[in-house]
Amino acid sequence: MIFLNHLTIHYFTYDVINYVILYSMLKESVIEGIKNTFSFKGSMLRQQFWCYWLVMIVAIYLIPQILSFFGLAVFTGMKENPHVPLYVVYGSMLMGYLLYLMTMSAKVRRLHDIGWSGWWVAAEYLLSAVLLFYSTRMMIAFAIGGLSYLFERYMILAIGFLIYIVLKIFLVVLYLQEGESRS
Repeated sequence: MIFLNHLTIHYFTYDVINYVILYSMLKESVIEGIKNTFSFKGSMLRQQFWCYWLVMIVAIYLIPQILSFFGLAVFTGMKENPHVPLYVVYGSMLMGYLLYLMTMSAKVRRLHDIGWSGWWVAAEYLLSAVLLFYSTRMMIAFAIGGLSYLFERYMILAIGFLIYIVLKIFLVVLYLQEGESRS
């Protein structure tokens, strides 16, 4: 027989209340973030940003994987044809880019809340696009031309990635800052 004392019931009630509060914060943050997906004006509080960010990061990585698996398992049949149809690949990529755009507007609004320009986010996205283009170009050049000038090209790419990592760390530190007072 299990005996529950007053203290156990109190802690259980406290935990349930905490989960309900956490769920409502996540729900409100995601709804507010989705409403302002294409709005780069205004601000976003730190707590709203991190709740929204957590849900979006999970969505960015899980939804395309689920769509790819769904296409692989249902539309093609795993035994007969193990290849994923292109429309499933493009659909999951499109969903990933849409979710990425949703996080971009949230980053801009978070920077506005702490008094910084949203153009820092543009610098982050521009640098990532340049690095992606340069690394793709290097892979094509390697496939065509072999090992000529490979070390110099990798050093340029490594320096670019180092700058990108420093910029990302800088932005995360900014996102953690307390926002401007709203009194």
